[in-house]
Formats: sequence, structure tokens, C-alpha cells
Amino acid sequence: MKDKFNFWDEICGTLPFRRLGLKKITPYSLEVFDTWYFNHYPYLKKYFSKDSLKDQRVLEIGLGFGSVGEYLALNSKEYTGVDLATNPVRLMQKRIQFKKIKNAIAQNENAVNLTFKDNSFDFIVSIGCLHHTPNLSSSINEVYRVLKPGGQAVIMIYAKYSITSLLLPFFYIIDLIKNGFSLNKIKSFRRFAYDSNLKGNAAPKTVFTSKKELKIFTSKFESIKFCRENYWFPFLRKKGFFLNNCLIQTFGNDWYLILKK
Repeated sequence: MKDKFNFWDEICGTLPFRRLGLKKITPYSLEVFDTWYFNHYPYLKKYFSKDSLKDQRVLEIGLGFGSVGEYLALNSKEYTGVDLATNPVRLMQKRIQFKKIKNAIAQNENAVNLTFKDNSFDFIVSIGCLHHTPNLSSSINEVYRVLKPGGQAVIMIYAKYSITSLLLPFFYIIDLIKNGFSLNKIKSFRRFAYDSNLKGNAAPKTVFTSKKELKIFTSKFESIKFCRENYWFPFLRKKGFFLNNCLIQTFGNDWYLILKK
């Protein structure tokens, strides 16, 4: 458990933040980071447009660097952001303070055992978090429990079969040439390829899930829509490329689940 806290207290997004030449957390540095972030993931906002957030009580599970959280807080009626680790919560609190956002809070919570009452939220967002929890099925059940009837949840989960999983042997050979052999790296390399910290350690827990498995985990919901995103060859991001959508939906790294209770 201590390793988990240590790993996630280095906020997800720290490496690109530094690569952008940013050092301190300020309103300006966060604006620069957020511009980079939404350009890097240009499809994100379509899953929670301003119109869909209007008059909604929103819960975000897993805060990262807070780019999504700030967008949700600014455009919803009420925002609650939660994370197991301390530093992501502190950063989100700073964002709320910087922008003077009313009806927005950030606090520590465990995704598999949320403290909120049943049917508490109109809209729930969790991008890249639940697959790091001790039990993905339990965390999805918690989303269902605290979501109001008729409410919607948008959850991103790593796909079991994707472009990255296909290229893992190639990535490992490159890492072997650069950094040498490591038995520990072999055991954790798939997790390392998706999430690693500045020390080069892999995320302590990561689950990669198939569509079939996710259908079982989300069977309580009234409706489920599956989309794929994050196919990272730059030339394929060009709008109008005829294979773009086909390749993304076949090999995209991330499942985006749109769930209605």
C-alpha cells in the first residue's frame, strides 16, 4: 500500500509538465499544460461537452494533473473531485482556488469504497484511474451505486488488445538496448510501457481489459456504448485520413465507456 501512495503522489502528468519547461504550479503554467493536454488528447471534450455538464452534479474519480477536473468544475453546477493520493487532491484544490470556482471541492477517497450516498451524482467521469484500483469490477460497481438513475458515466479503461500491446516486444528490445537487462523490468514491462514515474518505476497495479470482460463488469447499467481512442501515430490524427477511424476502433489503446443508469 505504501508503494501505491508513493507512486501516485508523483502526479500523473509530471513528466510532460517538465518537458514543457514548466517548474512551479502557477495559473500560467497550468494554462500552458492544459493547452498541451487537450491538444494531445483532442477527442476528450466530446465525451463531456459544456452542454452535457450544464446543471449537473459531477463526480470525477482520479484527478491526475487536474486538466479535466478544472474543465468539469468550470462548466458544471457542482463538482467533486476525488483521488486516493494526496498530491493530486492538493493540485486540484489549488486549481479551484486559482479560478475561484464555487461549488467545487477535491478530497481523498478510495474508488472501491466511496463515502458518498447512493444516487448522489448526475454525471461521473473517470479517465485512466479505475484500471489501477485493487478491483476494477468493484470500482465500476461503486460508480453505478453513486450515480443517479438516468445519470451518465464516462470511464476510460486500458484495452487488453491494442497497438501498444502488439508493439510491446519492440519497445522492450529498445529499452533493453538503452538500459540493459532487468528481471524486475520483464515482470512489470507492460505496466511500465503505459505508466511510469520519474524514477523509472512501473505503476504498482494495472488491469488491461477486453470488451467481453467490460460487458460483464458493466451489466448493471441500462445502456453501454463502447468507443476506442488513443492511436498515437501522428499522421493518422490528420482529419480525413481514410483509415483513421477503422484503425482507432480496432487498435486504440483506450476503451471509453459511456454508461447510463
